[in-house]
Amino acid sequence: MEKKRPIPITIICIFLFVTFSFGIFMFLMPAGLRMILSAYGKFVTAISLINLLLGFAAIYGLWNMKTWGFFCYCAMLVINILSSIIFKAQSGIAYYLISFIIVGILAYYFKLRIKNYKLWNKQK
Repeated sequence: MEKKRPIPITIICIFLFVTFSFGIFMFLMPAGLRMILSAYGKFVTAISLINLLLGFAAIYGLWNMKTWGFFCYCAMLVINILSSIIFKAQSGIAYYLISFIIVGILAYYFKLRIKNYKLWNKQK
């Protein structure tokens, strides 16, 4: 019997899908793409697009309760934080606060699924 997806994971996936869809929408609209390119340049725009695609992969993995979805979301967050620091892009404190809350909730639910990883396993 397959385990059901917890309601908080479902809510997080829907929230992430909606927010990332707005990001993809910006890339698909010519005016939005021009605005992003003029503000940040080609390299940062490429990193943002890769980050969005990584985010959709994470959503897919989380929706299907795959452990790699959790790690994919964490990698996306690290890339976003590093690129914000390196290129002095301002995402705002609310973005990071929400992101870390999401990571905390995901870590709580996926902790049981990744017992074999030394990160969560306290025994040697």
